[in-house]
Amino acid sequence: MIQRIQTVYLLLVAILGILTLCFPIMGICSPDVGLSKIYALDSLRCTCMGVGAIWSKLFAVMALLVPIFAMVTIFMFKKRTLQIKLSIAIVLLILLFYLFSIMFLATSYRHISETIPHIYGSFSLNLPLGFFLNLIALVFAILAIVAIRKDENMVRSLDRIR
Repeated sequence: MIQRIQTVYLLLVAILGILTLCFPIMGICSPDVGLSKIYALDSLRCTCMGVGAIWSKLFAVMALLVPIFAMVTIFMFKKRTLQIKLSIAIVLLILLFYLFSIMFLATSYRHISETIPHIYGSFSLNLPLGFFLNLIALVFAILAIVAIRKDENMVRSLDRIR
């Protein structure tokens, strides 16, 4: 299992997914308030309502599902077609993570720009390292799909020789 390169790629996807949960996803910086960091797991615990809260819960769920799917996919090494499908699901989860986080960023920015400048002055939104870790995981997930397909083609060609 560990000698296959796709296992290493999927393990890296899982590690990067866990690091995405540990590092801040976004930050709001204001001269009066300082830096307020937004973590993926914190947005799951948030009890606030509204459109921004819905998007934050959705991107938190996607961030949580990526390492879970990656670990499950690693142990499906005997079923390569299922492993390919789960790896494609990981790619889709990462893409949905970015879609939902951009939607959260857009709705939150509009909401914050209406409320905070009147109270605190200017503010800025920043995207720290945690936001970009899933991009690296996306590359490794695609590399895992390519490696699994190459492995599947090799097994099929050996079956034809027999």
